[in-house]
Amino acid sequence: MDRERFKQGRGQPPKRPWRPSRFTRISAIIVAYSLGETFWRTLVALPESLTGAGLGFKAMKCKASLELPLFALTTPQVYELTDRIIRKIDNPYLDYVQDPEEILLCGPLFRRNPHLGPEVLNRFHFSMLLGRELNR
Repeated sequence: MDRERFKQGRGQPPKRPWRPSRFTRISAIIVAYSLGETFWRTLVALPESLTGAGLGFKAMKCKASLELPLFALTTPQVYELTDRIIRKIDNPYLDYVQDPEEILLCGPLFRRNPHLGPEVLNRFHFSMLLGRELNR
């Protein structure tokens, strides 16, 4: 009996751990940090190319831990802001953000180095990664 069950499961791909959707992640950050139109205006006004001067990078900044829900239940205002942020940034690094600062730095970091792996993006804050890229 155990042998038959083992044979049946051999041809199936391995199970991947569950990850929350990009929408769930961004909407959770918006709710946790009470973001609104001011944040959106800041995101839109951010220049395409950033320099290290004036950004005030810290040598080491820890990733914020954010409890993500299984799925997003949002108000219409949060839904609209989440949708606008996702459409504006639209790069794979957005799946690893943990706070508003990382949302702002997501685009410039991806433009500087689009080849960072998930282990680096999960471990280090985007401000530190972008500072490293700007110092190269």
